[in-house]
Amino acid sequence: MALVEQEAALRGTSDESVLKLLREFSAACPPRISAADLAHRCAVVDTESPAARVYLAQGASRVTVRYRNQEILPSSFSAKIKRCEVAMPLVVSDSNGIDRRIGVAQSIRVFTPPEFTLNDVERKQMGDLLCAVFLDDERGGVDLCLIDHAVTVYRAGRRTTQVLRHRYSRIARCEVGGVLQIHENPGTNAIALGLVKEIVVLDASSQG
Repeated sequence: MALVEQEAALRGTSDESVLKLLREFSAACPPRISAADLAHRCAVVDTESPAARVYLAQGASRVTVRYRNQEILPSSFSAKIKRCEVAMPLVVSDSNGIDRRIGVAQSIRVFTPPEFTLNDVERKQMGDLLCAVFLDDERGGVDLCLIDHAVTVYRAGRRTTQVLRHRYSRIARCEVGGVLQIHENPGTNAIALGLVKEIVVLDASSQG
């Protein structure tokens, strides 16, 4: 609401202007959402208990969680929204039909995912884009890879998860059915990180 007040001060304080700002704010930061609201949009939900940032993919079929406590590794799984409302527990139903509570929602932000390609993209072109890329782990499973201004791969083993973080100057190739290839520095050979099975936009605005 403070942001609305600041914007109103810049634009003028007519009732019509304030109402327009409130409608814009409510559309971008609704108090609650359902799966139907994400048919063509994505959502970012900040939670407490635990403190996390939860990404709800377009179509509301995948949930990705990044915890504020960096000792807890991110997770990503197929799920459907059961309840997503500010000041209430965020509850999703996973692919096994089990309800999972992911903290208490503190804020909800929705956005329309941009059209983009990750082929031949320099790091400076990424802006605020955050993507989850799912890689074939060659064991019949999937490794989670998060791409923003770094490429972080989480490779789950039987007992531990290996975390591989790469700085990069350019993403040479990243498309479904192809091998994810990055250049760590200009002029160096590309590093292959695995076969891409799926690409999901998580966020396209400030990570905060």
